[in-house]
Amino acid sequence: MKTVYTLLLALFLFSFMYGQEKVSPDQYALSFGIGDNFTLKKFNASIAVKKIRDEKHEIRLFISPELSASRVEQEDEGELISEHKTQNSSLNIGTDYLWILLRNSSVNLFTGAGLFAGYGYNKLNIVSYLGGDETKSYQLTLETGPRAILGVE
Repeated sequence: MKTVYTLLLALFLFSFMYGQEKVSPDQYALSFGIGDNFTLKKFNASIAVKKIRDEKHEIRLFISPELSASRVEQEDEGELISEHKTQNSSLNIGTDYLWILLRNSSVNLFTGAGLFAGYGYNKLNIVSYLGGDETKSYQLTLETGPRAILGVE
C-alpha cells in the first residue's frame, strides 16, 4: 500500500514539473457500429478509434469482426431429407484519412480514403439423409486494397 501512495504522490508532483504548453489537448474519439440483424447467431460490428487533428481532418483506425451461422433443414411429409449448416467468420482491419465536408451542430458529412486488409473463413456442410451423402467445403479468403468512404455522423 505504501508503494501505491508513493506512486500517486510522484505522479502528482511530476504533473507540475512537466506541464504541457498546448492550450487544447489532442482529441480522440471511439466509435462502435452494429450491423443489421444483430443476434447471437450473427455478429457484425465495427470498432474504430479516431484522432481528430483539427476541425476538418481526422485519422481513423478500425477493426470489423463478423460471425454468422445458419442451419436449414428440408423435410418432406415430416421426414428429414437434408440438412445445410454454414459457418462464416471474417476480420477486417484498416486505416482511413477523413475530411469533414460539412459540419453542422448535430450532423457531419465526411469523405475519405484508406487501406484495409481482410481475412475470411467459410464452412459449408450438407447432409442428405436419403442417399446417405455428406458434402463439406471450406473457403479461406485474404484480401487487401484501397477503400473510399462517404458518410454522415
